[in-house]
Amino acid sequence: MKVSLNIPLHSLRPEAALMDEERKLVTHAIRMSTYKAESALARMIAPICPMDEARALLREAFNSAGDLQIINGVLEVRIDPLSAPRRTRVLASLCEQLTSMKTCYPETNLPMRFSVKDRPGIS
Repeated sequence: MKVSLNIPLHSLRPEAALMDEERKLVTHAIRMSTYKAESALARMIAPICPMDEARALLREAFNSAGDLQIINGVLEVRIDPLSAPRRTRVLASLCEQLTSMKTCYPETNLPMRFSVKDRPGIS
């Protein structure tokens, strides 16, 4: 048997406060923007990767380590290989597409070049 109680938050944790309306709106705006950006990236790889797998691949890529270097006036973004060779190939395809867009890093004139690092022992 499931019992639910409606107890005011302040009676359990007096120091807790509900999120004020303005902060809540900003948080929702950030979440929606992030979801839309992820969706746009997923659509870019949709021809070679199903949408549900694309989102999982992107989550892995977002949590991957990488290197940022400025080389000859270009911001090089090099991401570590992902957990499976197929995922790494899909990510490399996405990197090529992003590089071809010739996007500059915000508030700079630095074009960004995206790539995936080689796996150790593979040339």
